[in-house]
Amino acid sequence: MLAQVLDLELVSVKDEDIAKISSKYLKRNIEIHTFQFLKSMDFPIFIKSVIPKLFKAQVFQAATNERLL
Repeated sequence: MLAQVLDLELVSVKDEDIAKISSKYLKRNIEIHTFQFLKSMDFPIFIKSVIPKLFKAQVFQAATNERLL
């Protein structure tokens, strides 16, 4: 592995850490919420799972979408 050849340690960050980066750098606001919080959000809204492939990232029209419940 290249890291071993270069005598470097690979570091993995938590998926949730992206929400800690300022929107100034990301050019968008990223928030992490539980499914229960969806009921109080304004729709339509783009939602992407923090856990990869839990569901397809897309714009949801309502919290009643069966893929979110």
